[in-house]
Amino acid sequence: MKGALLSYGDLFKEPHNRHIFFSSSLYLMNMEYNSVITDFNRKVQEITVLSHAIPAIRQGVLLCRQTLSRLRDIVKQTGLNTQEAEIRFFKEIKAIPLSWLIYFTEIGSCELRKPRADRELQKQFYKKQLHKADKFFQRHREFVYYMEQGHTHRDPEYFTRKALEHFPLSTGIEGYRDPDFSTSHDLLWAQVQAMDRVTEHLEKNIEELSSGSFSVLNGDAGNYLAWTGTKTDLVVLIYALYSGKVINHGQADIAEITAAFETLFDIRLPQVYKTYAEIRMRKGQRLRFLEELIFRLSKKMDEDDAF
Repeated sequence: MKGALLSYGDLFKEPHNRHIFFSSSLYLMNMEYNSVITDFNRKVQEITVLSHAIPAIRQGVLLCRQTLSRLRDIVKQTGLNTQEAEIRFFKEIKAIPLSWLIYFTEIGSCELRKPRADRELQKQFYKKQLHKADKFFQRHREFVYYMEQGHTHRDPEYFTRKALEHFPLSTGIEGYRDPDFSTSHDLLWAQVQAMDRVTEHLEKNIEELSSGSFSVLNGDAGNYLAWTGTKTDLVVLIYALYSGKVINHGQADIAEITAAFETLFDIRLPQVYKTYAEIRMRKGQRLRFLEELIFRLSKKMDEDDAF
């Protein structure tokens, strides 16, 4: 009957009606999500502006947990009726409070474990945490590359709950995740975003601890050595020395060699492992910096031999 209200069952009798229902539901659902995330973003900025002291970090953790709980309730009430809605939720919406939760937890752990008195020990501690972050990016370099490039072809695999139908029979964390509120890669994506923030936080701390120091041999500004090549070239050199086992009889690891170069040249190399992964993915001459050094040294020897 024209003008009569459609019942819930009538809505699903015709495909056109189903489309109208899902479209309006998606719109209302997005409005709810946007409201929650807008409120969250405002509050999390207020917390981060205050400080990174333990009380503020605890506030951040509580805010993230409350927001995730609100999002879970909305999902239960409204559902995620299309693949598009599901991907958007787990890729773009849930990742926001989840990544901040991981961030607050990580920096909270750092603040509780860092040395209290010695500034130099604090710098060394923060540098070790940076190298751990680099290792994380190295382990997940393929996924990080996929996300950074804006690819979407594997989103149905990464960001829908269908992939969790084949759950693992193991004692690992994957076996205990809520299949109605998780996908195979939503946690990893949140970790990637969180570790980017953690890296920035650690670099800022190191810079503040280093301010006002010369950090080079004998403390004389006239003896200052500056690396004027690219950081990528320096990473190539570090890995070449490591692979050649020419430092400490081959017992020095990448982190130790990197720390030595950072001190020598007063430079930050926060993502050595990630940079190395990118070098490996190059097409063509991956070691052109070393090849150029060999060429220039050989040329100089030839020129010197001419005299």
